[in-house]
Order: sequence, then C-alpha cells, then structure tokens
Amino acid sequence: MTNKSENKSIVLSGGGDKGAFTVGVIKRLTEQGNSYDMIGGTSTGALIAPLLAAGEVHRLQHIYTSVKKSDVIKTNDPLVRIVTGNSLYDISPLRELVRKNLTDEIYHKIMTSGKTVFISTVCLNNSRLTYFTNSDLIKGNSKYDVIKWKNRAELIECVMASSLQPVLMQPENISGNYFVDGGLKEYVPADAIIDAGASDITCIVTTMGNRYYDPNNFRSAADILLKTIEIFSNDVSENDLRSAKIYNDGINYIQECKDRIQRSSGLTREEIDNLFTSAKDPFYNKRLLNLKIIRPAIDLGPGLDFDTAKMERMFAEGYNMNIETFNLA
Repeated sequence: MTNKSENKSIVLSGGGDKGAFTVGVIKRLTEQGNSYDMIGGTSTGALIAPLLAAGEVHRLQHIYTSVKKSDVIKTNDPLVRIVTGNSLYDISPLRELVRKNLTDEIYHKIMTSGKTVFISTVCLNNSRLTYFTNSDLIKGNSKYDVIKWKNRAELIECVMASSLQPVLMQPENISGNYFVDGGLKEYVPADAIIDAGASDITCIVTTMGNRYYDPNNFRSAADILLKTIEIFSNDVSENDLRSAKIYNDGINYIQECKDRIQRSSGLTREEIDNLFTSAKDPFYNKRLLNLKIIRPAIDLGPGLDFDTAKMERMFAEGYNMNIETFNLA
C-alpha cells in the first residue's frame, strides 16, 4: 500500500558502517511509497539524511556497499597521532568522500526539496547538543541549539562534525567552535523533530537493544576504546527511546486524568482543559507520537570495519526487513 507523506518524519541513528542497514531499510520504505517531510540524522545518519532529502537513495546504496576502510579513515601510526595530535585516526578520506557526494547539484536538490533536515552534533566549547538545519523556522531552546547552515561548504562541515567520534577522530571547527558526534548526547536525534511538530516518526536504530556476549579478548587499546564507545552508544540510544516512551506515557496519563475528571465532576471538556493549562506542564499542548522503531534483529558489529561484503549483508538485512519493529504509540 502506498502511504502519502503527511507530516511524516524519519530519524537515523549513528553506527558507522552499520549505516548500510539503515540504507537497506530506507530503500524498502521508499519502494513502498513512503516519503518524509523532516529527516534527522546523527553520525553516519548525518551523511544519509541530506542525501535522502535529495532523493539519492541509489547513491546511498552505492556508498554503503562499496566504500572500504581506506575510503573513510587512515589508521597508520595511531600511537604517534594520539601522542602528538588530537585523534587516533586521520579522517581526510572521509572528508573527501563527503565532499564528492554532496556536490553542488545535490546541494541544490536538498535546498529545493521542501524537506527539513536536522544534523545532530555536540559543541565541545559549551557542551550543548546542536542541530544544524536548512530551515529558518526551527529555534533552539534550553535543551539544544539550532543553527542554519549557510552554504554547501558549511553543510559538509556539519556532516563531518556529526560523524567524528572524539579521540578516534579530530573535532570539526565551524565558525570558531569545535563540534563532534551528536551521538554523545543523542544517538537517536528526535528532539528537534518532535518540537518542530512531527507526530508520525520512524526511527531507524542500528543497535540491537539487548546485550550479547562479545568473545573479543580486548588486548589492544583500540579494541577497548571501540567497545567502550559501543556500550556508551547502546545506552544513549536506549535512553533516547525510553524518553520517547515516557513522553507518550505522560500524554496518555494526562488524557486519562481528564477523562476521569469529566466523568466524576460534570465539568465541560473546555473547563477541564483549562485546569491543565500551565506553562509548567511539560505536556501542555503536546501531541501523542506515532513512533515506530526499526532496528536489527542481530548484532551488526563495532561499526568501523567497512568491509564491503559485510556491508552488503547489512544492507540486505535492512532491505529484507529481517528486523525488530515496534510502536511506542
């Protein structure tokens, strides 16, 4: 069945090469007729989001089934780099990959698509979650800042910033401030999309959502660091989804309270609504979310292998919808 786009949004988590799974899911969803008015992404999802807005699903499939590790990072002399610099890896190949795929033509498609794109980052200077966007209408608040990117060059910087895991990769300087992976604060970047008015949201998450046994002996510093980041990312993603569920539970509870008061008091609905009208009410004027979570049924690995055969399997895992899907409505 074809679904019409009516304020539908999609949110894309991080995960490095596990973005192949995300792209597989996206291809199946778009083939089913789904399209999205707002698109949010963090880390690998930040590269996918603008290309999805431009309608470049085939390009995304090519990227996430063909790139090799050498196309993303340089790993020579990591010890020297961490002692003398600010990262384990040189990410100049990733910058060239992003630049090559976010061309002037594609940038024009993004900016004329009518779609709102959010790219999630964290500013190291002020510790704030920061969304970069192509919209003039979305404003920041006490939870996060919102900055509109100015041109193609700044969009590339935003995508780079969102993809850069601290210590592994050096921060991105944007207008004098330094930004890193948005997954530090929000692995599933849905806050701004919810605040922008979305109520029908599909979240593609690259983590399983449960623990598994890892037989790695963790002898190298790199293995330990990657596992630490994986544990951290899993916990952040679970907290993001738990927060969304609490949001819906709160709205449902307020609605239940209103129904009970109406049945027992004889007050009109308008009078009851007025009782719950308060600037201090965190659920005031909020909508119940139709929130669908799509995630893999198997562990997809650490995220920095960039093995093409493995990425093709992850793409197929997403495309064939061998996944765990559930709603938080």
